Amino acid sequence: MNRQSSFLQQLDLSELQSFVLKRLQSDGGFGATPMLPHTIMDTFCGVKILYFLQDLLQENQYRKIIAHEQTRQYLIDFSTHRDTVPARIKYQLVILLKLFSLPLTLLPPVSRDSHNFRGFEELYYLSILGEKIPFPPPLPETYNFMSMQDKCVKDCFFYLRWRSLTSFSNRRPIIPARDELLTWLIKSQGRDGGFGFYPGTTSFIENCRYALAALAMIGSRPAEGGKAADFIVSCQTGAGGFSRNPMAAPFLENSLHALYALLSLQQMYG
Repeated sequence: MNRQSSFLQQLDLSELQSFVLKRLQSDGGFGATPMLPHTIMDTFCGVKILYFLQDLLQENQYRKIIAHEQTRQYLIDFSTHRDTVPARIKYQLVILLKLFSLPLTLLPPVSRDSHNFRGFEELYYLSILGEKIPFPPPLPETYNFMSMQDKCVKDCFFYLRWRSLTSFSNRRPIIPARDELLTWLIKSQGRDGGFGFYPGTTSFIENCRYALAALAMIGSRPAEGGKAADFIVSCQTGAGGFSRNPMAAPFLENSLHALYALLSLQQMYG
């Protein structure tokens, strides 16, 4: 089964590019909407989307952004005027500074506002950044993700990403209760083809990104790959960007989630 050409051809990539560029502010940052102020998260999402579109559209808009002096200065100003930042923002800054050929010495330190384990997203970012972890982390080889209370597919995605950092083998790491975890992920897909936070919940685009990437990481597929692609495509709005579901408003973050989700499907079926 090769769905790559069929579902990518259903996307209006030129309109998505226009959607992103309309959110580029005069000072070089990206905002969630053309009228909202810039944020590092939206700037990260905007630049990453253009990075993907450069290959898909064979256009150089991404390179024009990389050479955009206002964006470079925006990143310098943000990095040098922050005492501390959350781990996720520092992770996004690392990627942006590298893309714009800016020195990582500009990076502000991570804020130390957590002394207890709060979830695998924070643990993953702290680990990949090489930061001191201010709480005792779980033991990688024995921690059973399925025993986690109030878990969702996003937690599962970052759990698997963190496990990949702690594996010293080129093979996929051994995942405790892997079959149970796999069944839970597959059951998180709804009748509409999208994925919920966990089985039986409403489908949203971000859950599609995290669940599909998690399935790809453990070498599996969703029960309905074609329906998953159809749900993602249905979230592209007339404005060009993607919304959380077919009835919501589009944002940069949702649009990046959509592209990541489709890339996971491409990895599975391409």
